Amino acid sequence: MKRQVEYLRQWGVQEVITDTGSGLNEKRRGFLRLLERVLHNEVDKVVVLCEDSLTRFGFDTLRRVFEAHGTTIEVLNHVEIKSSQQGRRPSHDNIPLLR
Repeated sequence: MKRQVEYLRQWGVQEVITDTGSGLNEKRRGFLRLLERVLHNEVDKVVVLCEDSLTRFGFDTLRRVFEAHGTTIEVLNHVEIKSSQQGRRPSHDNIPLLR
C-alpha cells in the first residue's frame, strides 16, 4: 500500500483515505467518510487506482451520484501497481481525494 500512496502523491493527490477490507463492504469507514463529504459538496475530484477501490458493483451509479454533487472520478488503472500485486486483491483500498 505504501507504493500506491507514493504513486498517488506523484499525481498530486492531496489526501489519501485508506480502508481495510474489500470494495464489497459498503460500511468501510473511509468510504462512508468520502461519501458524506461528496454528498455535502466538499470534494471536487476523486482519483482511484481502479474502480474496485470504491465499489465492486454499481460503479457507474456511484459516478452519477458523485457527478450530481459536483465531484468527478478519475480512474488511473496503473499497470505497475496492478502487476506488482500479481492478481491479488490488496487488503487495503486507497480512496484518494483531490480538492
